[in-house]
Amino acid sequence: MFINWFSNLFTLSEGGDEEYVDDEDMDQDIFAIDYEVAYCSNGRPLRMLCLHGRGSNNDITGIQMMSLGLERFVEIDTLCGKMHYEPASKIFRKLSTRSFRIWWNDAETFQKAIIRVLTIIKKYGPYDGLYGFSMGAALVTALSTPGISKVFNHRITWRFVVCAHGVDLENEKLAQLLQLKETVALPQIHLPSLHIIGRRDPYRLSSHQLLNTRYDEQNSCVVFNNCAHELPTTLRQESQFIAQVHEFFRNAAST
Repeated sequence: MFINWFSNLFTLSEGGDEEYVDDEDMDQDIFAIDYEVAYCSNGRPLRMLCLHGRGSNNDITGIQMMSLGLERFVEIDTLCGKMHYEPASKIFRKLSTRSFRIWWNDAETFQKAIIRVLTIIKKYGPYDGLYGFSMGAALVTALSTPGISKVFNHRITWRFVVCAHGVDLENEKLAQLLQLKETVALPQIHLPSLHIIGRRDPYRLSSHQLLNTRYDEQNSCVVFNNCAHELPTTLRQESQFIAQVHEFFRNAAST
């Protein structure tokens, strides 16, 4: 299953060794769906754009999709950051021969990351949802925040957000990254959202803060696993957790 699934990966291009590369199509992957498909009401498959965490890449995101069982019925695109970084885990080098990346390290690269993702959405969308792990979850949260969308003059066209082991960016930090003159209280996100939190994750308090400060409680679904800051393939053995995740996506497809 693991080998067959990876054989479906289609790589558009791979970046060079520069610290920051301006090729907007770099490291976008698309993989096919083979099994049960969650169709939207308009008859097309549910589509989701996925962003990796700090010191990660598309291969690791692909493994996460397999760990969650989402490759079975969601059409997924994965997008990689442009800045090279050390792998977040030593085991990553055994799982991927690609370089490892982060999305930003200062205000300029944070804004470039937002513009990059918005450009990909416009070019390859529409997407029904955005997924982010850790640092990627902070980025999809920023993208989905109404106040920030006005700054970048874009409309939120996706219908749901998935934050896996997400980390929060406080208002003051966001104001610095957006180079705002003052810290502002940003409005909550009212899109349906799924929050995956690890009981052994050292960043779990930040995941809770992201949920409580950025997202409307009434539209948020929270599921817990027994992992640290990771989504290993052993997650498939947590049947109740997997069923809760899949239920969210089936509901997203039906609305």
